[in-house]
Amino acid sequence: MTKAKQSVFRASALAILAGGGGMILSMGFLASTMWEEIIAGTSGFVAGAILFGSGLIAAAMVARSPDKDAASGPSCSGLME
Repeated sequence: MTKAKQSVFRASALAILAGGGGMILSMGFLASTMWEEIIAGTSGFVAGAILFGSGLIAAAMVARSPDKDAASGPSCSGLME
């Protein structure tokens, strides 16, 4: 795995952990009886889900992309398969 792939994979793992943690913390606000806290919990849960999903997609794309030489340049041919 190249250095660029490792850094993208680490960033995606961080996004997955942050998104999952945000979703877990938002569950406490969703159990409230005050509607302001429910709205805050809902927005935090949605933001966490977006972070989690984007990190998961990035990790899947990095895992599926073939290793290429740095001299060959960027290629998008593997994305449309």
